Amino acid sequence: MAGDMDLATLLAERDISGLVTRYAKALDDADWKAFHGLFAEQVAIDTSGLRGVPPSVMDRDAWVARVRGTVEQFERVLHYSTNHVVEIDGDRGACHSHAQNVHDYLLDGETRHFVVHGRYTHEVRRTPQGWRISAVRLAFVMREGEPPPAPHA
Repeated sequence: MAGDMDLATLLAERDISGLVTRYAKALDDADWKAFHGLFAEQVAIDTSGLRGVPPSVMDRDAWVARVRGTVEQFERVLHYSTNHVVEIDGDRGACHSHAQNVHDYLLDGETRHFVVHGRYTHEVRRTPQGWRISAVRLAFVMREGEPPPAPHA
């Protein structure tokens, strides 16, 4: 029957969607070992719509350190990842999803909220260890609140 998927494709879709869910969970749990384990050795990053930083390719250690430095400036974070649409082409694939990333921080003794709404594309590659993220793109849609002030040098 046209459109039927085989079991291997269904399992791959589940694994890729789970990888993206674990991305959000590792951020919320500040589990940097788990976060590190989600990525291929080299990762293409594009958060230019949010941060104004040009897209780049970096090794996963540098990417994890960058994300950790960002997340650790907040008192609490909560990353929602919804509406997963998975595409697979052999040993490569992508998961397109919606994101709502909630960040709380203290400023002048008061809790402030900064929320980013966007669309993620996580490109993935099958490795001997399973599916790994090879690219992260966050297309900024809107935000609520203000980000924390930049740290003073």
